[in-house]
Amino acid sequence: MESISIELITLTPLWTGGVDGRCDRVHETGIIGSLRWWYEAIVRGLGGYACNPASDKKDARCLFNAKAYKRALEETSDQEAALNAGLDQCVCPACYLFGCTGWRRLFRLEIGPIQNVPLHLRSTLLPNKSWFNIMFQGKDKQFTAESHQVFYTKDEPAIGRLRLRSRDLGYVRSQLALILRFVAAYAGLGAKPQHGFGQVAWELPADLESIGLEKGVKELEEAMTARPFRDSGPAVPLPNLQRFFFLDYELSVSTLWPFIRARHSYGSDPLYGRNPLYVPVAFDLRTKGSVGGRTVGLRRWLERDEVANHPRWPHDLVCEVMGASKKGGGDLSEEERQGSRVLVSMPYRDGQAYRVRWFGFAPVGQRLPDGKPLTVKVLTDKVEAYMQQLFDGANPTRIVTGRDLLKEVE
Repeated sequence: MESISIELITLTPLWTGGVDGRCDRVHETGIIGSLRWWYEAIVRGLGGYACNPASDKKDARCLFNAKAYKRALEETSDQEAALNAGLDQCVCPACYLFGCTGWRRLFRLEIGPIQNVPLHLRSTLLPNKSWFNIMFQGKDKQFTAESHQVFYTKDEPAIGRLRLRSRDLGYVRSQLALILRFVAAYAGLGAKPQHGFGQVAWELPADLESIGLEKGVKELEEAMTARPFRDSGPAVPLPNLQRFFFLDYELSVSTLWPFIRARHSYGSDPLYGRNPLYVPVAFDLRTKGSVGGRTVGLRRWLERDEVANHPRWPHDLVCEVMGASKKGGGDLSEEERQGSRVLVSMPYRDGQAYRVRWFGFAPVGQRLPDGKPLTVKVLTDKVEAYMQQLFDGANPTRIVTGRDLLKEVE
């Protein structure tokens, strides 16, 4: 089994909670699940099929064909031919790399010790502390802020190791390099990215570092054409790189000062100060906060134009974009629950300035109040307009869409 050493640097804390919702150690399975989710977006963006491994429907999940494998092995005594028979039209590109029933993942990921820090968030609004209690109390409502530890490489990188099975090594290297680099450049690692967790960087060995996004995507595209991957099944509209967007902002300390000095804290914050390494205020930026007597938060801004005193988007459309929420509060049923399609990083320090990154997906099939479709361009423009009014004309240093990334390999 080939072993590749990598280093993980967290720019904002990493959340890897267990099945009960408690974050108390680094769960490699949670990290792998996050990597797979983003990899599925790339596969679908290229027109390939990626199944839904969490679906309750049998035909929505991939399954290695054990009968075909056994039959081919008996007929040919050729292990490779038998494996290919079991994979043929039964395993999608994502499952080929990450595994499915009957087919082992082509790599193992091991992450060494990462310094843990207490869960801590800040807000410009005191009532938001009640929301934090709800969001982090776990499935059975048994946890408090003190129950959780998040992970942050404040002093030195965490040492990780990729262990590759002895199969298709060149292709596996290229795909691991692709997804690690994509997550660092445009997305986030682990769970709860909507709360700003999981902004990371990697130190990769030379053989992986030399594989850029363009090369990794091209090898995946060629594999989907040449190999007998599963190419159909129940539709899974998102995540899909065709609907993806990314905006990167560089903000000064003075611009961010109302959020840096936000005094309503949840949990113990050992890293706080006048020039903190990161500012845990993603909830205010994405949902609701208060600066200088005015309400902020992308969700609130999409719902209502406070100056003109009229709604921008109807409540149901906002919920499709920013996550389900009942008018007037109240619990949501499991069928009603839906996460946000728009994610934002915690502001994190980059030299003398801070970076804020918005990214996510435009939902499929939604229309604006004027009847026009909700496109990636429309959603990107809305995020840009929100940031301009919030931070006095701030403009992104980069705007990238999934289609931009895919055009680079055409």
